[in-house]
Amino acid sequence: MTEWDGRVLLINFWATWCAPCREEIPAFIKVRRQFQNRGFEILGIAIDHPEFVTEYARDLGITYPLLYGEEAAVAVGSLYGNRQGTLPYSVFLDAQGRIAHVHDRGVLTESQLI
Repeated sequence: MTEWDGRVLLINFWATWCAPCREEIPAFIKVRRQFQNRGFEILGIAIDHPEFVTEYARDLGITYPLLYGEEAAVAVGSLYGNRQGTLPYSVFLDAQGRIAHVHDRGVLTESQLI
């Protein structure tokens, strides 16, 4: 992920059909806007069909980078510790690319992000 080297990165695994995932996205958009110029980025990895992700991102105004896939996205999640396929699932990487925190229980709120 050389594109994000030196940045604190939140990798969020989600899906358009996941209600808790949809609930936390507005907070991600707001927090990214607030901190992206200070070395913070969010990467959403959708476990979903590309057309659903594209439409949903456009409708909601998601401004952070998104990747998508089905089995491949699940496999990436597993590499980051999501062996159960839990959604939403978020991993915080420090500026050196090391896992600093995993959030795997419920919605990640704006107050938890700040």
